[in-house]
Amino acid sequence: MINISSVHSLQASPYKAAYVAAKHGLEGFSKVLALEGGPHGVTSNYVCPAFVRTPLVENQIADQARTWGSLRMR
Repeated sequence: MINISSVHSLQASPYKAAYVAAKHGLEGFSKVLALEGGPHGVTSNYVCPAFVRTPLVENQIADQARTWGSLRMR
């Protein structure tokens, strides 16, 4: 099983409590599944990408730049 998490499973951000909690939970779920499933041939991993330029992120760029300074996204 491969779970898609995010950098928020490794690093918290303010004002995103529910999202960060969900990503931490997904990381824990993946680790437990690996431990329990391993003896039965089941593997579990998670991928933690940083920002991905989606419409949701695109709409946040200006606000983030005002809050944190200039942001460069490739």
